[in-house]
Amino acid sequence: MAKTKSMSNEKLLQDISKVFDEKIKETKKDNRALHEETKRHFGVVAKGLEKQISVIAEQHGSVIRKLEEHDKRFDSLAKNQEGIKIELEGVKLAVQDNRVAIEVNGTAIRGNRTAIEGNKSAIEGNRN
Repeated sequence: MAKTKSMSNEKLLQDISKVFDEKIKETKKDNRALHEETKRHFGVVAKGLEKQISVIAEQHGSVIRKLEEHDKRFDSLAKNQEGIKIELEGVKLAVQDNRVAIEVNGTAIRGNRTAIEGNKSAIEGNRN
């Protein structure tokens, strides 16, 4: 009986070993299938990302070009502003020169007026 029991145990061990071997083969097969599916899925995701990155790169290029255009425009405006400042300084000097001329003319006019009043007094004194 011990021999029969021992044989049964060996048979059972062999059967279990076969079942495990089959399960391991099935698991490896399933893992390979999942691995291939994951690779395909990753490939699809990678292509989508490549397209999105490409679009971002194009937009980035457009933004850079627009910034360069703005830089040129700001440089031009700055040069114009400098020209305007120089012209404004010229206008300020001209206005100041005109003020001085007006003051000089005002002084001359006051002097002429005084002379005219003096002549008027002299003429009126001669009439009397």
